[in-house]
Amino acid sequence: MMTQSDTLLIYVMYLSSLTYFLGVLFYALPIPVEGVKRWAPTLIKDSIYSLVWLSIYNDVINLANYILHKILNLSWTGYFGSIYLMSTGVTAQFVALEIIKSITMPVTSIMSFFLKSSSTTTATTTSNGISSLVSSLTGNSLNILIHQTQTIMMSLYFIIILSDVIYYGMPWLLSLGVLLMSLPFRIGRSVGATLISTVLVFYIGLPGMASLMNFIYLQGFGAFGISILIFTLASIVFSSAGLTNILLVLPIEYVSFVVAPMAYITTLIIISLGLDRVIAESANQFPLPKKLI
Repeated sequence: MMTQSDTLLIYVMYLSSLTYFLGVLFYALPIPVEGVKRWAPTLIKDSIYSLVWLSIYNDVINLANYILHKILNLSWTGYFGSIYLMSTGVTAQFVALEIIKSITMPVTSIMSFFLKSSSTTTATTTSNGISSLVSSLTGNSLNILIHQTQTIMMSLYFIIILSDVIYYGMPWLLSLGVLLMSLPFRIGRSVGATLISTVLVFYIGLPGMASLMNFIYLQGFGAFGISILIFTLASIVFSSAGLTNILLVLPIEYVSFVVAPMAYITTLIIISLGLDRVIAESANQFPLPKKLI
C-alpha cells in the first residue's frame, strides 16, 4: 500500500524531471540573454541533486536509525516511557497541590472557629497557630508552588507533542523536505534543506534528552524519593515558624523539566542550522561541467 511519503517521492521524481528539461530548454533557446542561459546549468544540477536525494531516501532513514540505536545506544521506546512517566508524576503532584489548596481553607477555618470560642489561653494560642498555618497554606507560597508545577507540566506536554511529531512524522517530513528542494528555480531549496536537517537532527538527538533530564533530577533529590509534596510540607513548617521559605522555588524540578529541555532543544536547533547549510550548499558543489551542450 502506498504511503503519503511514497506519494511525495513520486512528485519529487516528476519535479526533478521538469527541472532537468527546463534546464535543457534554456540551453537550447535561440535567445542570447545571459540571465536565461545562466539558469540552464543550475537547473540541471538541481534536478540531478534532487534525484540523488530521492535515491538515498531510504538509506538516510536507515543511517539515522543506525546512529540512534547502535552508536548512541538510544531508543524512542525508552524515551517515550521516561517522558510519560515524568508527565504522569508532575500531573499527580499538581492535582495533589490543588486538592490541598481546596480542602485546607474550610477545614482549618472550622477548627479555628471552635478553638476561638474557648476562653482558655491554650486554645487562643492554638487558634493563632492554626491561623498562621492557614495563611501559609492558602497564601502566596502554595500559589507559587502550583504555578511552578503548572509550568513544569506545560513544558513536559510541549516535549511530548514535539516528540510525537518528530517520531511519527519523520518519513513524511523528510520526503516533504526533498520535495521542496526539488522545486524548480530553487524556490523551496532553503526551506527543504532546513526541514531535512531539523528532522534528522531531532530524530537522532531528541531521545537523549530524557537521559539528561533524569540525570539532573536524580542528582538533585529524585534518588531519595523527595517530591514536590515534601517541599510543600517543609514550606509550611518554615512559614509557620516565621523563617525564610528557602524551599519555595523548586530549583531541581524546574531545572530538570524546563531549563534543561529548552537548552537541549536549542542545541539541536543550532546543529540543525549547521547541517542545513551543508545540505543547501551541496547543490552548488555538485560535480557537473558548466556546459553540457
